Amino acid sequence: MLRRLRAKTVGLLSAPGEKENQLLDRAWVADRLAVVKPDVLFLAGGPSGGILENQRKPGDLLTVNLAMELNVLQLARRSRARRVVYFGSSCICPREAAQPMKESALWGGPLEPTSRAYAVAKLTGLEMGLAFDRQDGTRRF
Repeated sequence: MLRRLRAKTVGLLSAPGEKENQLLDRAWVADRLAVVKPDVLFLAGGPSGGILENQRKPGDLLTVNLAMELNVLQLARRSRARRVVYFGSSCICPREAAQPMKESALWGGPLEPTSRAYAVAKLTGLEMGLAFDRQDGTRRF
């Protein structure tokens, strides 16, 4: 997917594995958005680590993902990006959701305990985008 995006975009804010930690630097994100001026912004960054990493470092995964979401989503909103595509995770799905799962079931049950903190961070990013849209009267996120 990244190869296709590179072929069709003028510039990238950041690419996974390439200085992804720069998304934690609010000033860097603001500067990059000012340079790139994206019409459509994809947020697919943020560390994850599978079940073992989720059990060993739940607080770190939660806080780093939240910090990246805050920086990118708030600043994307201010940059007037026309559309923001936010990639969540399968971890955000309720553990016992009926299959195939309907979108309306997303907030309808307990999360998988082994990845709960990471899932909460990803759900928070989703809710942040939806909240900005409600507040601004937009359909950007």
